[in-house]
Amino acid sequence: MHSTTANLRQLVDVIRDFDVAMLTTIDAGRRFHARPMHIADVAGDATITFVISIDNELVGEFTDDNRAGITLQGTHAFATLSGIVCLDEDGTRIDALWSERWRAQFRDGPRDPALRLLDFRPEVGAYWIDGPERGLEEFVAAGRSIIFGETANVATGGKHVAIEIDAADH
Repeated sequence: MHSTTANLRQLVDVIRDFDVAMLTTIDAGRRFHARPMHIADVAGDATITFVISIDNELVGEFTDDNRAGITLQGTHAFATLSGIVCLDEDGTRIDALWSERWRAQFRDGPRDPALRLLDFRPEVGAYWIDGPERGLEEFVAAGRSIIFGETANVATGGKHVAIEIDAADH
């Protein structure tokens, strides 16, 4: 695993292409619990910020164990990250990130007493990027498989990079 500024930038670019991430935490029974979360912000150090209500059951899950994972999956790009989550109630950040689409959950807007930011701070991450030609490769391989009875064998092309993210960057 390696870390370079270019790889971190590429990881951040991949993350910024997504609106929703699967956030996985560890519940009181020591089981993984995953749920989709809308992404509010992605910082240059790959910290992902979500909006959450202090009354959400998720808050209790990371009170005991704040380790978490993120999964992002798209047509041609994928990413996974492991790190920690923490709450932030900084009014200045909430104001800066506020979106009217959140008003359905937070009636009092950015000053809603239940509104918190949930920061996911990654420690390690990986991303995969497939070129658009990959879809054509898979299509041809599937067609050959159906027509000629061959086993489809498409190599895992594209770019894969795993990186460690320096805690000092957060």
